[in-house]
This record gives sequence, C-alpha cells and structure tokens, in this order.
Amino acid sequence: MDPDHEDPRQGRDRDADDEERNEDVHGNRRRRARVAAEGIPLEGLLRLLAGQRVIIERRDGASNNEELVAGLKRTGMLQSDPVIHAMLSVPRGSFVPAAYRDEAWVDSPIRVEEDDFNISAPHMHAQMLESLEVAPGDRVLDVGCGCGFIAAATAVLAGRNGVVVGVDTKPVCVNLSKDNVHQLRGRNSEFATNAAPITFFQHNIFIPSLRLKGNFNKICVGATCPEDRLHLLLPLLEPGGGKLLAPVDNDLRLYTRAADGTVKHKLVSSVRFSDLEVPSDAQIALAVLQAERDAHMTVEVSPPSLEQDMQPESDVKGCGGGFMQMFSCFSSFNGLSQSPGAASDSLAVPETPVARSSKPTLSFSRSLGSTEAPAGDGDELLPPAAVVAAGSAQGADEVSDEDLNLPDSASAGSDGDLHMSDGSSDGSGGSGSKAIWQTGLGSGLGQPDCELQGEGWTLQAHKKVLKGRAAHFRARLSSGMRDAHDCQHKVPEGFSHRTMQSLLHYLYTDNMPVGLEPAAVVQLLHAAAYYGTPRLIELCEARLMTELLSMPGPAAAAEAPHLLCLADELGLTQLRRAAVAFIAQNYNDVQVHTSSDSGCLRNTCS
Repeated sequence: MDPDHEDPRQGRDRDADDEERNEDVHGNRRRRARVAAEGIPLEGLLRLLAGQRVIIERRDGASNNEELVAGLKRTGMLQSDPVIHAMLSVPRGSFVPAAYRDEAWVDSPIRVEEDDFNISAPHMHAQMLESLEVAPGDRVLDVGCGCGFIAAATAVLAGRNGVVVGVDTKPVCVNLSKDNVHQLRGRNSEFATNAAPITFFQHNIFIPSLRLKGNFNKICVGATCPEDRLHLLLPLLEPGGGKLLAPVDNDLRLYTRAADGTVKHKLVSSVRFSDLEVPSDAQIALAVLQAERDAHMTVEVSPPSLEQDMQPESDVKGCGGGFMQMFSCFSSFNGLSQSPGAASDSLAVPETPVARSSKPTLSFSRSLGSTEAPAGDGDELLPPAAVVAAGSAQGADEVSDEDLNLPDSASAGSDGDLHMSDGSSDGSGGSGSKAIWQTGLGSGLGQPDCELQGEGWTLQAHKKVLKGRAAHFRARLSSGMRDAHDCQHKVPEGFSHRTMQSLLHYLYTDNMPVGLEPAAVVQLLHAAAYYGTPRLIELCEARLMTELLSMPGPAAAAEAPHLLCLADELGLTQLRRAAVAFIAQNYNDVQVHTSSDSGCLRNTCS
C-alpha cells in the first residue's frame, strides 16, 4: 500500500478515537451515560429514558430488609420517616411466596407465574406509599392486593384507629394476603398492637358494592385502570374527598377529590403495570341488578348511640317527654306499635307476644335454635349506617370471615364482649350480672343502684344507664310518680334471665353479646321491642337475615315465611322488606315448602 495514501477506513477510526479522547477531555456526558448504562438493568434503563430517578444497585446488594430499605433511602425513593418505618415493619421477604424468597431483597418486580400475578418492585411500593401520604386514622382501600404488602404497610401508617381493606379478583391472592398478615401479626407484636385492622376479600372493583362505596379516603390501585373506567373508582372515596393513586395507561397518577366533588390529578411517574380485570358491560349490568335485589335483603344498622344516649337529659334530643311521646317516636322510627292488649296506663307493663307464652311461637326460632352461632357475631365494629347481611344467597362477593371491619369510635373493645354460650336460662342473685354492669360505661359508674327482678333471679344495673338507653325505663324513671324512685323493676314473665342479660349487655356496651344462637336472638328482639331500644332491634334483624342467607337453599326457603311472620308480628319494616325480597327471589322453592307445611305456617302467623 502506498504510504502516501492512507486507507480511508483507518482515517475514520483515527478520527473516532480523537473524538472520543476529546470527549473525555471535555467531560462529555454522553459517553459517561453510555458507560453507566451498561450496569443498569433493562427496567432501570427504561426508567432512565422516561426521565425518572434510576436505582443502580447490585442485584445481590441487599441481603435483608434493612439493607433494602437503606438502599431505597440512598436513592431518594424513601424520604418520609413514617413510610420508612412502615417498610421496616413489613419485611418484603415475609410477603413473597417461599419459592421466590431469594428474590425478595432485589429491587425488581417478581412474577409469580403459577398463580398469574406480579409483586411490584420495592421502589414502586415506596413511591406509592410516599405519594398516598396515609395518616393515622385513614381508611384505606388496596385494589389488587396481590401478596398483601401495600395493605400491611398502610395499616402501619393508618394506625389502630384506621381501617384497611384489600380486594382482589384472584382467590389465591386473597388467601396469600390473609396468611401473610396473620403470620406478621404473630411475629411482630408492635404490628399486632398498633396496626389498623385489615380485611381481605374477593371482589372485582368495577362491580358496584354497597360495602365499599364512599367508605375510604385513600385508595391504592395496583394494576392499570383504563381511563374510561376510572369514573367507577372515584365514588369509592368518602363524600368529604380523598386521594386515589392508580396506574392509567403508562402513567402513575394521583387523583385528589375535594369535598365539593371537583377532581384534580397529577403525574407521579411513568410506569407499566399489569391490567385490572375489567368485566364486560353485560356483566356489570347483571351485577348491578343483583345488587339492587340484594339491597332489599339488607338491614341498615344505625351508628352507635351510647355516647349520645348518656348525655345529660337537657341535651338529649328526639324521644323526649312523656312515655307515650317517646314510644310514639320510637314506633315511627322502626314501624313498631303497641300490642293490642296493652293497658291504657302508660306505666303498666304492656302485653307482648313473649309475655303471652313462656315458649317461642315461631318456627324460625325452633328450627335454628340448635345451630351453632358463628363466633364473633354481633355488632362488631360497624361503620355508620352499616349495611349488614348484604349479598345474595349465592354470594356475589365472597367476603372474608372478618367481613368489612370498618370500626367506629364508639365500639367497645374485646374486654366488653359477653359470651352467651352456656345456654343457661335462669339463675339467682346478682352474681351473673356483675360482669355486665362492670363492662363498657358501667366500669365508671360505681355500684349498681337498682335491679331487674324475674322469676327466681335478679340482675343489677344503674338507673342512669336504664334511663338513658331504653325508652321504657326513661318513661318510668322520669314520670315523677311514686314508682319512679323504685329500685326494683319487675321483668315480664316471658323474658328469661339470659335474654335480660343480653339486653343489659347491649345497654352497657352498644354491642350484642357474642355467640347468641338464633332462638336467643328472637327472644332478644322481643325484649328490645318491649323496652324501646331501636338500634338493638336493627342488630337483631340484621343477625336473623344473616342467618337466613347463610342457610342452604331448601332450609332457607322453609324458614323465610316464618321470619316474615315475625316481622309482621312486631311491625318490623326492615325485616319485613328483607324477608319479602328473599321470598320473591326464591318463590318456587318457598311455595313448595309452604304448601307442605301450611298447617305450621298458619299456626305460626296466627
């Protein structure tokens, strides 16, 4: 080759080398970015191209949760102390399936192939928790709960006065989340004591649900929501407003709804999530129709009234004045009316269905009396105007055993629970009632100053509680007549010792006793109607409808007419509406059993 004529290719190579050296001399950023990118995993490179903060960590850089959280702090993904504490309290390794534990401390998503779901990367969990700004007392909904990590972390942030609900369309995710949280509570006493109660159940979030609507001020969505379906999620926020964090298309967006209904949103980052399962319009329409049917089979329970009832007399509103005025107010509240045989004297003991006979007259109570009541029943942490016994017999939403654990500030703690499982119906003296008047508000009232007297038994109580909580006693003790100062109050013959124990337990705690079998609930319902405790009536109605809906189809069809008779007998509008709706939906089955049991039905309703 002629030395005077250089190969053009060599000249180009030399020029490239000179240019690269010049770049190094002048600190050109492009070359350094190219070199750095060689050590960034693909997902990190994509985030870099999207203009986001990139986490450059060795895949084996973290060997435990503390090191993982420290790495997220170094990169700036974790900033606030509460979120750092939450992620330290909820180790990712405890929420990853055992087969994937070796990936738990790597900052990348995990694909659980056999169960067809993903677990988001730790930096994404951190970003979502930082963006939502969950505060103590918040009510949080985790949509697409997956392994339960976000639900557990937000429970730490919301604290013991908050509420967390997780939903997923996959039963395997619901069960995994339940197991993970249960095990965490067993290992971490601080979490067990201070974290918010968490409930998981299977549900498609696009199908309307009375259990969820308007109940939350923070919502975290863990899968991509189509933009044209986002309007179905916003009504889940409380009327007063709140925040909804959701991936929409390729953006993670934070929506904020104000109290006046206006909605604003901002872009948090560019992301790629798996998609939410979106039902067809036909599926949603059918679900809405079913929900409307189910709504007729619900019993709404009023908010706890213990604090309001115990206000000084001058502050009590509503059913004030004489007995007839109070009883009229109470009757209009729930459709009750005095029994035809009631005496004209307002202070005389009116005759009730129970007072006519010492035995229940309803087939419903006889048939269910031997069934075992589910543990934990009663007014357990219900939200205001909670809808109890919602859902069809087919179970449109498979709610967990805990159901929606949405606590109200007035709910009594577990130390106020009265377990009524021994089946005793009589007793003597006040020994059996001591635990009752010392629970709830009774613990601060000193020694009892009156007693309820039955056949061979007495129950001690406080006049202040009886007067504040039951219309019957309020009328008697406020009448100004001679017996207003009596310390002994005779109980109608038909009310057993156990029934009155249950009534007192409600008066002192605002809760139904735990473990009452249906026959005992029927008796308590009669006592609640007689003594004028509207909210206890609602709790009993709700419990009986829950029992009916939990029964096998043929058994429920046989018992529904008897429940309707009970509602008509006591003038219970909610229970009547629910029983009629059930009979209408199961008319053919009910007709078969009614025809074969017409004699029993006539006797029941007579």
